[in-house]
Amino acid sequence: MTGSGTATVTTPSAFEAGHSYSVNVGGSTRSITAAPDGSLTIVVPLGTANPVQEYFTPTNSAPATKVYSTNVTIQ
Repeated sequence: MTGSGTATVTTPSAFEAGHSYSVNVGGSTRSITAAPDGSLTIVVPLGTANPVQEYFTPTNSAPATKVYSTNVTIQ
């Protein structure tokens, strides 16, 4: 995943409801329990949020957007 700030990702309903899954986000592992509909909700920190919108600056110049990447795996 790429971006800045924090993303909250909800998976499709592909997991067993109530079952705990090991989720690794950027090298940090945590346990997340599947919701009653079988989805997982995962908070993904991506780095410092950009102070300006991606496609706008007051002068219409290209902003200095910093993009971060991280990997998410579910077991």
